[in-house]
Amino acid sequence: HEETTASSPTALEQQIYDEWSVVSAKRKHLSEARAKLRQQQERLSKDGEKLRIAKQQLQEDAEQVALERHQLQQQRQGLQRDAPMQEQELDRLRGERARTGAMVEAIALERRKLCQERLKAEDELKQLQRELEASGHHLTPMMPDRVPDDFRN
Repeated sequence: HEETTASSPTALEQQIYDEWSVVSAKRKHLSEARAKLRQQQERLSKDGEKLRIAKQQLQEDAEQVALERHQLQQQRQGLQRDAPMQEQELDRLRGERARTGAMVEAIALERRKLCQERLKAEDELKQLQRELEASGHHLTPMMPDRVPDDFRN
């Protein structure tokens, strides 16, 4: 019996030690798990804050886009409203340009005609002067020696 009683406390001690080792290992594992969980919660908290900030930024961006879209729609409506008036003004200016061009052409034609008449009259005058000189008469020219620049080509 002495051996059993003497060996019993050792076996009991061994059993207590084994159970304590298991409990200690579980405590260590639990402590590590808690530390990991705390880190994950901190990371999730930071990520949540980042998401909240990103969501706020997206909301602000969406509001800005909506404002810009509204402004563009107003500009387009204004342009559509003004387009007929601008088209009428453009048509009016085209008509004016066509009339002005026709007037310029008519003036140029008239000027060419007057220049031709002047040259013809000068030629006739020279011919008359030659005929008079040939017949022995001398005539002082009625035309000035110098023709004003206004009547030149």
